[in-house]
Amino acid sequence: EQWQVRQFGSTNAANAWLTADPDNDSAPNFLEFLTGTNPQQSGDGFRLGFHETNALSRISFLKNAGVGYEVQWTTNVADSASWQVLNVPANSPDILQTTGTNSIVIPAATNQTPYFFRARVYEP
Repeated sequence: EQWQVRQFGSTNAANAWLTADPDNDSAPNFLEFLTGTNPQQSGDGFRLGFHETNALSRISFLKNAGVGYEVQWTTNVADSASWQVLNVPANSPDILQTTGTNSIVIPAATNQTPYFFRARVYEP
């Protein structure tokens, strides 16, 4: 509730609802709250960074204290049941007590099949 008042001046304004998306960036207010982004600036959204060097790829993103993050992958975005948890040690479901950048190293693909990634952000 304090976040809603700080961002919108009250908890009952339509733009303050947890499901509202006043900046039209496809992230509802509750996700903006969890990820620490500004719900009134469409350019300030949660993003995964992807960097590739030689045989390794790296996914990075900002993690807020007290929030859970889980990177998932698929080769078929059209099949919602195909998403799987990225099974690497750095993608453990630990809830950090401090905010910081998380970096997950994954082996580079050995074939031409494209991989797609997303993050599940959740309140513990």
